[in-house]
Amino acid sequence: MKCPVCGKPTVILETRHNAITNTNYRRRECDSPATHRFTTVESVAAVGAKRAPKRPVVALPTSRRAGAGVPAQEKQKTKQPK
Repeated sequence: MKCPVCGKPTVILETRHNAITNTNYRRRECDSPATHRFTTVESVAAVGAKRAPKRPVVALPTSRRAGAGVPAQEKQKTKQPK
């Protein structure tokens, strides 16, 4: 794996396994003189997980003017006091 800071190759310093969450925590260090250290978390992804079906994409014609399909509001006549 490459260091996210400098892009140099890394060395694993320590590995811990969490049996409850089934994850591995690895402490890594890059080979650069700056020796950046970081931790990665590795877990197993669920296979065959069901997803909601995607909705179809509906394309509207480009010649459609703004506000089309919306009923126009008529002006209400107001009585003016005499």
